[in-house]
Amino acid sequence: MWSVEKERDVGVPETRGERGLGALPPVGLSRAELRVAELAARGRTNRQIAHELFLTVSTVEQHLTSSYRKLGVKRRADLSVHLLPDAKAEARADTRADARADAKAGARADAAG
Repeated sequence: MWSVEKERDVGVPETRGERGLGALPPVGLSRAELRVAELAARGRTNRQIAHELFLTVSTVEQHLTSSYRKLGVKRRADLSVHLLPDAKAEARADTRADARADAKAGARADAAG
């Protein structure tokens, strides 16, 4: 039986492994917010998310706004770092690649100057 308590309870030790994502949901997000935010992180538009989850676009926007606030993100693109394990690894790799490129550029500048 559905209940508001079940829908809002994120402290339940449900793993995302059941949904194929491998970790516990971010603390503070309701299951509805998590579903919407994960689809947005995977590149779906608000309209596509609304259609897929049988919600209004306004409801999708409300869930995303709440998710941004709870996760401390400012942009839709930042959702993937918080919600998709592969995106975290890619972000770390990008950061390391940027650091290596900066180090090489600094070494070239030192050698030239």
